[in-house]
Amino acid sequence: MKNPTERRIVHLVVATGIASVVTQLLLIREYMAQFQGNEVTIALVLFNWLVLGGVGSRLALGAKRAAPGRLVWLSLLLAALGPLQLAAIRLLRPLVFGLGLSVGFYPIFAFTLLTMAPYGLLVGYVLPYSLFVLRRQVPAYGGTRIYLADNLGDIAGGALFTFVLVHWLTPMQALLAGALALLGATARLAGRRGWIGAAAVLALLLLGMSGERALLRPSVGRLLHYEESRYARLTVHQDQEQMTLFADGRPWSGTQDPSLAEQIVHYPLSQLARVGQVLLISAQGGVLEEIAKYRPAGITYVELDPAVARLMTAYGLSRQVAGLQPVIADGREWLRRDAQKYDAILLNLPEPDTFQLNRFYTERFFQLAAEHLTPGGIFGFHVEGAANYLTTPQQRKISCLHATARRHFRHVQLLPGERIFFLCRQTPLSLDIPQRLARLGISTQVVGPYFQGDVTPERIQALERHIEVSAPLNRDTRPYLMRVAWEQWFTKFDASPYGLMLLLSVALILYGLRLRREEYTLFSTGLVAMGGQIALIFAFQIFLGYIYGQIGMLVTATLAGLLPGAWLGSRYRAAAAGLMAADAAIVLVLAALMACLHWGGERLPSGFYYAAGFVLAMACGFQIPLALARLGDDNRAAARIFSVDLIGGACGALLTSTLLIPYLGLSGTLAVLIAAKTVSILLMRRSLTTGGG
Repeated sequence: MKNPTERRIVHLVVATGIASVVTQLLLIREYMAQFQGNEVTIALVLFNWLVLGGVGSRLALGAKRAAPGRLVWLSLLLAALGPLQLAAIRLLRPLVFGLGLSVGFYPIFAFTLLTMAPYGLLVGYVLPYSLFVLRRQVPAYGGTRIYLADNLGDIAGGALFTFVLVHWLTPMQALLAGALALLGATARLAGRRGWIGAAAVLALLLLGMSGERALLRPSVGRLLHYEESRYARLTVHQDQEQMTLFADGRPWSGTQDPSLAEQIVHYPLSQLARVGQVLLISAQGGVLEEIAKYRPAGITYVELDPAVARLMTAYGLSRQVAGLQPVIADGREWLRRDAQKYDAILLNLPEPDTFQLNRFYTERFFQLAAEHLTPGGIFGFHVEGAANYLTTPQQRKISCLHATARRHFRHVQLLPGERIFFLCRQTPLSLDIPQRLARLGISTQVVGPYFQGDVTPERIQALERHIEVSAPLNRDTRPYLMRVAWEQWFTKFDASPYGLMLLLSVALILYGLRLRREEYTLFSTGLVAMGGQIALIFAFQIFLGYIYGQIGMLVTATLAGLLPGAWLGSRYRAAAAGLMAADAAIVLVLAALMACLHWGGERLPSGFYYAAGFVLAMACGFQIPLALARLGDDNRAAARIFSVDLIGGACGALLTSTLLIPYLGLSGTLAVLIAAKTVSILLMRRSLTTGGG
């Protein structure tokens, strides 16, 4: 690389990869924080990011003249868009949807698409445009080389984010750190004018840092605290006397809801003649104080996020009580490894509408709870209910939970209300809760005085009539509740997922008919690579439960696999045979992944997911240079290959998260991805037999 301009452009491509991946990962976390940590949001962000990148790559074909000067200004604009985009998300979200209100699928889809469109289109445009500029300097410059440079930057950006930025910096600070290499590379390419432009963008990034807290300030009340933990964005708001802790925008605990705390505790604990050991998985304000009224021998309080436990105490949402043993761990993993038997296990988590939360409502978790109870012990949990009317998805949800709980508990009693409480036990349950509380000498404000008026025999019978005897079970690898939550999400906003499915199916068919065999191979590779990555993300969430803090590592591991794969592919000359061999390797990797997830499940360590993502990406990356070679490796071929790969990845992200996993489970999803690659093998085999290879 003797040409200094060539070297500087390559450095700029690497720096663009660093900045773009840092921005992508920050956007994933930002949208999760804005839309209550829903994993489907991850898929929507990836879908929109990849589609916009694919469109941007195609638009680059229309560039009339590729010049270094224009590349400089495009790169500076890219660096400036990061803080502007983040600020726009934070300012527009409450303005468009209102403060604290849940948002439907289609509005989230549109909001994420529009707010990331400028950055996504530009980052997709810049990569092929950089190649065009390089080819004006070195006409024979290979498309694979620019792909490798971009991927090297992606890996560096993922590693920087995962191991440094996410632990020490806020989002605006991380944007600045990720953009420094880009600003430096841009200035080196452009000279004095580039340094002036870089200084202006740096000033904008510093301005974003200074206003970060102000961008999160609520329109009602005061923001008392803000921090980014490994697991969620945590904020504490005060509105008059009410103090509320939010995790990813979801109310986690408040100071003025005594009725909920009493119901969580007294419905199950009143069933026991004597309370010994209690396991509490996550806490609501006032719960510990209510448990302490029974003078238990010990309370094991498990909280995944140490910051949540710290803030609960700091802002008076929870108080120290006698016999309390705080444990910082994932509640399900703690229960799996703990040998202690408990008289009561109280599960106090939000609605099972994400994979992270759903794993506490599956057959496997109920089995763990049953195994850790003493004879006569009780397990209690609650889900969203309704005062008078349950929607069809809600009926299916409680039926599924009832059927799943009955697999491991002889007696399961449902208590109606704004929240439906499940009491699960091997011995009979009693509904004379006020009398039992009186005999135990337990004073309450709500449960004792108002129980008979709220929880009447008629309401209990009406609730039980909604239970379907033949309801399916909720399993880890086939999460039926996630399908119900998915449909309930649409029902809540008077929408339907079927229009989306039909539109996607038609668009895929029309798009696929226009592709050449090599392009279909790369399209299916992008689909499988991103679909496999989403399956790994969701499996990680199901079995390990804390994707917010590990999303950077999973993405980085996948990006790291693309580099050696593309490098090996650039040294393999038998293009058609190589594409088929890589397809076969991808099928084998997916089959092995299916077997491991099915048989290994929760026993698989986090390193397995990183290794699986690396190996799958390596097989996928192998095909990029081979497809380029077969299509001629000119500017048009490079732009089309980059675009097809990105759009395939976008389809994989959306289909896997919204359709395949909720309806087919993990194994069914991987089977569909295997089928997509099998079609690719058959097409390339036909190409070989007809002399096209």
